Amino acid sequence: MNERKTLLVMVSGDVIGGHEMQLVHLVEKTVGMFDHVRILCGSDETFQYFGAKHDAVEKVDFNVRGKIWHQWLGAPTIVPVLREYVMSADVVLVSGGTIEACIAASRASKLIDPAIPVIAYMPMYIDRALTHGLVGWAYNFLAKQLARTIDQFITVNRIQATLLKRHLDRPATYIENEIRAVSAPLTSYGRRLIFVGRFDDRQKGIIDLIKFADSPGNPYRDLYLIGDGPDKDLILQRAELASNIKVHLMGWMGSGAIDAFLGQEDCLVMNSAWEGEPLVIREFSARGLPCVVRDIAGIRGVTRKILRYRTQSELLEILQQVHAGTARAPCVRPPQSLERATMKLRKVFFVE
Repeated sequence: MNERKTLLVMVSGDVIGGHEMQLVHLVEKTVGMFDHVRILCGSDETFQYFGAKHDAVEKVDFNVRGKIWHQWLGAPTIVPVLREYVMSADVVLVSGGTIEACIAASRASKLIDPAIPVIAYMPMYIDRALTHGLVGWAYNFLAKQLARTIDQFITVNRIQATLLKRHLDRPATYIENEIRAVSAPLTSYGRRLIFVGRFDDRQKGIIDLIKFADSPGNPYRDLYLIGDGPDKDLILQRAELASNIKVHLMGWMGSGAIDAFLGQEDCLVMNSAWEGEPLVIREFSARGLPCVVRDIAGIRGVTRKILRYRTQSELLEILQQVHAGTARAPCVRPPQSLERATMKLRKVFFVE
């Protein structure tokens, strides 16, 4: 379908994180596939970020707040503001951190032009049954039905593509995340546990991570939490109760500050309930530093089994081995070639 000339990218949400940074790389890979790439941002935050990187960026108020059914029901209300853009496009790419963030703009696009291909770019499938039981199972079922307004998904690795196909019953392909160049630390600051990420305890499990690490069986004496987020105060309260480990809340750090902060004997720890594919794991691995992580689907492709845990006792056993230097196993995976990624995108965007 070589007649397709314009790609419309809709950036949902108002958070700038790893997914939005990867969207920049994804859009760069479309150069040469389309005559025009137009980017719509639904918030001031995303508009400022993408406006600094691309020329054809506009701020359009198409964000819909709320649960997935609010997204579906709110889609007709954003049709008037999106009609002009969708009618002049040949392919629509909706980018969001979750399925919820993709539904409203995707459905609105189909209401405007039922024949237009709608692709959703998202980092992961979140199984709500893990956190909400039967209610979560019902939510998953509803998400599967509402996802039918999306023709295909792009995600970040083979595991997430498999999960999206299985749970949302739509075609899915993956374009691997790109990481910045990093170097192994040159200095040691002692043996330290490091967490880097958003202070969102439901996803990241930081409070339980502190509880697990606060044990006489943990050979590490310091846990550094780098980041910020809505649960900072709750995390601080739990950190102050720790008696076997000292927890340091370092606040948000930029990439350069993190590079300068890390030492040769540091170990990344994560206790997330779900992830797409954390860039921090690939960056720590590229530095030659171990990553001890909870055994969940989203990180199995970038970690090795000997450093994954399910229980506190497994975590403490692994930390003892890493501390002793007998279990340093950073996962180094060859990156997906640019040619391979471009070929996949051409198929997804119907330009072959």
